[in-house]
Amino acid sequence: MNEPVKPRWYTGQRIVTDCGIESFELFDLMKKGLQAYTHTGKRVVDSDSLPKGKRLSLEQVERYQRSKQKASVLGGPGTTSRPRSEYEIKGIAKRIYDAQSMEILNPPEDCKIMSFTLSSNDKEAANAISKVLSFKFKYDDIVKFKHECRQAHIVAPQETHTEPADPKNQSEIGGRKEANEIKDYESFIRSLQVSYVSDTEVSIKVGDNKAKNYTCKEMGFKSAENGWKLLMEVLKDGNNLFYVGSYSKDKIPEKIKYYNQRQKWIAYFTKKFITFINREYGTRISGKTNLFENQKKKNRDGLYKPTFQIAAKDADHSPGIENMSRQSLLKEIETLAMNRRREKDQVVCEDFLFRIGKLAEHASKCGWISEEQLRKMISLPDEEVAPNDAMSLVDERAEINDC
Repeated sequence: MNEPVKPRWYTGQRIVTDCGIESFELFDLMKKGLQAYTHTGKRVVDSDSLPKGKRLSLEQVERYQRSKQKASVLGGPGTTSRPRSEYEIKGIAKRIYDAQSMEILNPPEDCKIMSFTLSSNDKEAANAISKVLSFKFKYDDIVKFKHECRQAHIVAPQETHTEPADPKNQSEIGGRKEANEIKDYESFIRSLQVSYVSDTEVSIKVGDNKAKNYTCKEMGFKSAENGWKLLMEVLKDGNNLFYVGSYSKDKIPEKIKYYNQRQKWIAYFTKKFITFINREYGTRISGKTNLFENQKKKNRDGLYKPTFQIAAKDADHSPGIENMSRQSLLKEIETLAMNRRREKDQVVCEDFLFRIGKLAEHASKCGWISEEQLRKMISLPDEEVAPNDAMSLVDERAEINDC
């Protein structure tokens, strides 16, 4: 029986997978001497290890300033600038010299130069990790560093014998390790538990690991953009659903426009959320992964439910209607009513009225608002809206609330 041939090269991604290390740990191995190569075979050299200096010496800058001063003095008639003293020339030269950035003065030829130190900027760090995962490494070099790879022995694919893992012997520390162990990224997405903390912050938990809070900025969102608004809307909805409306078969422009806009919200959120997940947990989930399921088959046409879990909210920071104070609930009704007055799209106005109805129903039960007060709050100019009209929209979607 022929002995399997060991591969000569491994990619950075293969090392991470086979050694059970994190992507960022590849940088430590490279700093310790593990040689990386580009796909064209060029050596990758650590820019931090190369001697650096300023392109121009202080003497060169001073000479340049003196020659510039001399040219100015000889400028002929019309030259009104006062000649600079030697002290002033040296002061200007020193500022120019100090402003120079440190450069690699004699870079080695035929190689790729990059820093093996990860940037504190998340986007730059993610780009650097992506590059290193695509680099190639010689098998013989990797074997020399196997003790650095948590004593993991790297073998060729043909020699790998996968045995079922014993859960009792596995230590699941942190979301990154959990992500590495869940090879099916769809299952990993479904294991995510997201909960509301505030209008600019959420809590995310992976499996049985400890939850961690993230601000919208840390996740790559802005609080006022549509992707973040979608997440807040889903977290605050009683059934954690996102309403896009039904595509208008009768070709009503307003309905089609609203439907298309809301679908774009889903696409925009999905792209940014997956980028964040890949960066935070070291996964490589495709941007085309579906994060929302159409509820049409469950008789909920126009409604989408996230494939990740919405964790039970703590009463201390729950945005649920039952936990809202009288003041915050009435303020929310006023805000929605104001937005409805400004909105020209009839379909969007109906959605605002539906959301007002859910709040008004609870406020009415608590005795916080009378029918007359609600009528004044939600009526549009030249329109008489009875309070029970808003309530009726809630009743029409009772099936949603029961699921």
